[in-house]
Amino acid sequence: MIPGALAGMSEPAKRERAVSRALRIDALDELAGFVVHQLRNHLQVIAGDAALGAQDTIEAKNRRFEKIAAEVGRSALLVEQLLGLAHPDHRGEHCADLRKVCQDVVQRYGGVLPRSIVFTAELPPVPVGAILDQVGLEYALLNLLLNARHAMPTGGALTLRVETVDDRAVIEMRDTGAGIPQEVVDRVFDPYFTTKPRGEGTGLGLAAVRRFVESANGTVSVESRSGEGSTFRLSFPVAPLVV
Repeated sequence: MIPGALAGMSEPAKRERAVSRALRIDALDELAGFVVHQLRNHLQVIAGDAALGAQDTIEAKNRRFEKIAAEVGRSALLVEQLLGLAHPDHRGEHCADLRKVCQDVVQRYGGVLPRSIVFTAELPPVPVGAILDQVGLEYALLNLLLNARHAMPTGGALTLRVETVDDRAVIEMRDTGAGIPQEVVDRVFDPYFTTKPRGEGTGLGLAAVRRFVESANGTVSVESRSGEGSTFRLSFPVAPLVV
């Protein structure tokens, strides 16, 4: 963001833009490491098929070429997803359809998660509107998604749910992971607090999520027990969508 572009913005808008940028940086840092790991796996498959292909029959070679092409395609998709996150189309605050945002998040990142994690959405039949920075919300959900992935190292289920409760638009991210010990559950949104081993977490992701949600006049909470998974709940004032 260049200084001149901030000149006409209100202080709340500047703060929300700063929070959204912090969310993006924290999410990108972790996602980039995961993408590199996934790319390494793809390259190992490609290298193995290329080496073994030299000894194959013509028919077997063709099957290996098809497999290599598929791996290259998946690798290219991972790179495109990472580049898309690094250079978002920032639209600022507007009335966003939370149902559409969550649907896009599941479609975009379902292929980035390990296959051992089943990522699904429970969406209402009608749009659900809220006034916020849509790109910032996507990064907030990405941070929650990455947090859930850490909680399910051997696999599990991740569910993104959208509903309207009275005059609130509610998004839930529910996982079946390790859960959060009760003695620290009230601290997970504190800056620099993390339950991850040293060097594996900054303690800023969930703090940035809370700041983003609050900048959009929303609230965020978590329900969790050790061994029983976690549910993060983001709640915003409902706003009518302009068709």
